[in-house]
Amino acid sequence: MKKEGSNKGLSRRKFLILGGFGVGTTVIGVYACAPLRRSAAKVISETELLKIKDFDPLVWFEISEDNNIIFYCPKVEMGQGVYTGFSLLVAEELDLRLDQIIAVPASSHKGAEDGASTGGSFSTSTLFEPIREVAATMREMLLSAAEPILGVEKSQLMVEEGLVIGKGKSITYAEIARQTSDWKVPKKSPELKPASSFKLIGTDVKRVDLKPKVMGEGIYSLDAEMDGMLYAVTLSSPYFNGTLKSVDVSEAENYPGVTQVINQDGLVAVVAKNRFTAEMGIRRIKAEWDVPRLWQQKEIEEHMTVGNGKAVNIQKEGSVKKVFKQNADEVITAEYRSPIGIHAQMEPNGGIAHVQGDKATIITGTQSIHQVVNYIQEELDLEAENIEVTNTYMGGGFGRRIYRPKVADAVKISKIVGKPVQVFTTREEEFQAGYYRPNNHHVMKAVVINGSIQAIEHHQASDAMYVNNAAPAMRSFLGGDLPSANHCATVFYPINHRSTNIYDIQLPFHTGPWRAIGAWLNCFPIESFMDELAHSSQKDPMAFRLDHLQGDNENVGRMRKVIQTLRERSKWDQKERAGIGKGFACIKDRKTYVATALEIELVEGQVKVLRVTSVVDAGIIVNPEGARTQVEGCIMMGISAALYEEMIVKDSQFVASNYHEYGLATLKDTPEMDIILLDSNYPPSGLGEPPISPIAPALANAIFDLTGNRLRNIPLRPEEENI
Repeated sequence: MKKEGSNKGLSRRKFLILGGFGVGTTVIGVYACAPLRRSAAKVISETELLKIKDFDPLVWFEISEDNNIIFYCPKVEMGQGVYTGFSLLVAEELDLRLDQIIAVPASSHKGAEDGASTGGSFSTSTLFEPIREVAATMREMLLSAAEPILGVEKSQLMVEEGLVIGKGKSITYAEIARQTSDWKVPKKSPELKPASSFKLIGTDVKRVDLKPKVMGEGIYSLDAEMDGMLYAVTLSSPYFNGTLKSVDVSEAENYPGVTQVINQDGLVAVVAKNRFTAEMGIRRIKAEWDVPRLWQQKEIEEHMTVGNGKAVNIQKEGSVKKVFKQNADEVITAEYRSPIGIHAQMEPNGGIAHVQGDKATIITGTQSIHQVVNYIQEELDLEAENIEVTNTYMGGGFGRRIYRPKVADAVKISKIVGKPVQVFTTREEEFQAGYYRPNNHHVMKAVVINGSIQAIEHHQASDAMYVNNAAPAMRSFLGGDLPSANHCATVFYPINHRSTNIYDIQLPFHTGPWRAIGAWLNCFPIESFMDELAHSSQKDPMAFRLDHLQGDNENVGRMRKVIQTLRERSKWDQKERAGIGKGFACIKDRKTYVATALEIELVEGQVKVLRVTSVVDAGIIVNPEGARTQVEGCIMMGISAALYEEMIVKDSQFVASNYHEYGLATLKDTPEMDIILLDSNYPPSGLGEPPISPIAPALANAIFDLTGNRLRNIPLRPEEENI
């Protein structure tokens, strides 16, 4: 199916089109004044990003000779199952079987351009309706094209599993495509199937990318090759605040197999005919580094402390100050800390670049093709149409693949050597010179009288996770990283007097997004503190939350329902045998409501998670099987982050150099899981991130339930607290 003509006459629904953090520009213009910053925080927390402007079906789809639909997916598949979910949407409106859809990644030259990147749990929530509409438009175009071929009026035709059928005649989509050069685009947007007519949406299906991945046929960027490709490894500072003082590359230049050593404008790289030789060559480079200060772990924690710098208020309901003053002897205070974290994803970061004159070809696994294109445009002064970026499967994303440092190096090196060059980080570089989740410090305060919270206050100290790299001006205007690090920092419970202050503190190393961004950081102190307040009031923690979820609005109603369902499904009120602790926590994130309960025991002083029950209201669920696996992944990653993961600083270096020095959950940590997806008529909302956030506070609360000791620092290690 080839594109002919233009889609300019295409009439469509009004899609919400907001640009990356171009939305930030709008927000800044409106909300830069301090009194309105709180409104900005609310707007940003609810904003979903969609920046796809081309909804022409001829851009999104092709019809293969064997009558399958090739779907150029604008969102990258990084393990979240988006190929499967989106294929269900396409198949639903085109009346196809799922196996008739072949999802492939869109590139900068093929498929619809996505300017919003893949992340933030926005994919399904933002494209649920647009993808169906593009598919429905294609259906109408096929029916219109079939009318003269079959000699049957369009009103008498229908589609069924890749055929247009009417009055005893039929023709395949592929046959229509072969005989059609002038496609008629409907002037009005076609009607979409109502939810009551869904045949595929809402059914359990296996992932469409399951077989190629299991059989080793799926292509990741590390698997990709170009003819004549060389391999390069770059030199990185072993100190996060180090700069190159001097370098001796003579030994590397003489290492057998090394084709070139580059030492140019701060870029030092060894180029060879294979990866192993390049790695051996880089180890023979002698470098000296200027390190202005040797940071230690204690200094990093003291630096990241509430009260350092300027407090910026992002939530103010009622007067917390007045309530605290009137009840000065009743103010309860608690402090919490979370550590520096690293992604530790399986596949390192990098890609292949081939720069030829005024053209550049890139193969990589990136969450943001448009950012790669923009970078190359600036770096090489090339026209965008001369830059082709092809995406691949990714061995883990979680925000880490928003960045492009190694692709940038590959572009520079390819331009120097005149050949295709593959550049990837070593595992040690990922641990020692990557992007990190910032450590946080939180102070929670509240006054509780007769079991009712009269006022509550949250103070968060954090470095930025996204705006520092993508929109630094936004940070200075808003006083923090409201879209990312400060996400979910405000108190959700409709308490009359509540306040949230943030302290934006810059760390001396690169910080970036980590799964669930600020929601994970902020859910731990808020939900741990709610548990503390419940126990101080001698109330059941779950009942205590429900007591503070009063009012007639959607937020309260949906959260109450997930908690009430959890209470029954987790058998919360059932008394467990001695030695078992129970914990509970909840969150609203990305318009998704999650409540989680878990049971633990201590084995030789270490936490063993026995059972996790998670209830989720994420609106309409496209593929329940895929949704459950998302929740399962969140549970395991949440257990790992809460119990094991921690980057320690010593002399401006991270102590963990590789997996063997960085604690991670393993298969033996897998608990029994019970995941309940509530039936809902609300539009789909985010699911890739929200279920991870309640795990850490639920674990801390379970440890308290079991031992009577409150752990307020992640990782939660009762064995180190002599509990």
